[in-house]
Amino acid sequence: MSDLQLPVLSESSGIDKAFEVMIQNGVSGVLINLKFGYRLVHYDQILDAWKMQVEILSDIPSDRGHFLESVDYLLKSAPFITASFRPGHVIDASDYMVRSSGYSCDGPITHYYPPQARGDTDDCVVLGCSGKVS
Repeated sequence: MSDLQLPVLSESSGIDKAFEVMIQNGVSGVLINLKFGYRLVHYDQILDAWKMQVEILSDIPSDRGHFLESVDYLLKSAPFITASFRPGHVIDASDYMVRSSGYSCDGPITHYYPPQARGDTDDCVVLGCSGKVS
């Protein structure tokens, strides 16, 4: 089994929240808590959904991500679930454990890129913010 520790969000969470928790935790994926189980979604799939103006995680097209069945994993903890994936399943944990390509602002009120669009410099683009993007 390979361990994969990712933040868990409800299916009603916004896309912006997914970016926030991935950037905060230095990972490239989230587990979406569905009524019938969990869905593993990668940063790139969330970014594609955001570009299509999807706002809520439950609205990400169903062909994106892996729907996990109870035979695929063993859940060890919450609110950050450690999922041990059983041999023979298609999950490659290393794809989800690398830092995403998102950024955060170090200003007085932290915000994230995406959903903000980064400018040509390290200056934050949010009106009135004096922070730098890193």
